[in-house]
Parts: sequence; structure tokens; C-alpha cells
Amino acid sequence: MVGRIIGAEGYSYVGELVDDPQQPVDDDVRPRIQLGRGMSARDYLLLLRERESLKRQWEAALAHVDALLTPGTATPAPRVQDIDQKGSAAIYTRAINLVDWCALAAPNGFTPGGLPTSLQIACRGCGEAMALRIGWAFEQATPWHRRTPAL
Repeated sequence: MVGRIIGAEGYSYVGELVDDPQQPVDDDVRPRIQLGRGMSARDYLLLLRERESLKRQWEAALAHVDALLTPGTATPAPRVQDIDQKGSAAIYTRAINLVDWCALAAPNGFTPGGLPTSLQIACRGCGEAMALRIGWAFEQATPWHRRTPAL
């Protein structure tokens, strides 16, 4: 759902650029934005209604929660040469964006192979202060923000 919303909204801003093959748009980004080209106003508005329904369900389920902690991504950080843009490691961050929450990513360790991992601290929309306080407390209690991966 979020990909279709991004496509529709993105296409309204940069449709001329992604439709022009002479423009220097990344080959993996171009089709994501072009998803919005053929979307009708009705379909876009139905998506927004569905999103509002999901937001209400999300808020009801997490009414007594100050923050939701998830991995930052579904996988550890890949090496640049291993990045596959056909999929998305953003399943956790996209969900947070979809429901209008805010989030902070903090380093939280390394894989046995030395790749960094992250923690997402998600809070209600306009709850950045809470996310930052939790992130600061996490940094005070862990050493991960002082380490860097071997390059």
C-alpha cells in the first residue's frame, strides 16, 4: 500500500522527469515512481481511506504504548555491491511511515560477519522528543554508537 501511495504522490511531483528516459533518474527508482502514472484519483483516494482505517487500528492496538521497538531493517546492512533494489529492507520503517508515526534508528550491534544492525524506536506522530529520549538512554546503556564496521 505505501509503495502505491509513494508512487502516486511522487508521480504528481516528478512525473515528467521519470517519464523522460533522457533524464538521469536511477533505473531502480524510475519504476517505483511510475506506479503513480496510471492511478486514478478514485484509486488514490481509496488507498488513503484504507490507510486511515489502518491508522485507527494501529492507534487502538498501541494506545497504551509509549514506543514500539523493532529492528531498523529486515536484514543487516548489506555491502554496497550486494544491494538489491528490487526488494525492500524497509518493511519496518515503511509501516511506521504509513501510520504517521516518527522513528529514530540507533546502532545496536554487528553480525558475526561484521555488518552493522540497527534498532528502530518508533513513537506517535510528533513524538520525536520521546524517541530521542529513548535513543539517548539506549546509547548511555550500550557501546554500539561508538563502534564502526571494519571497511
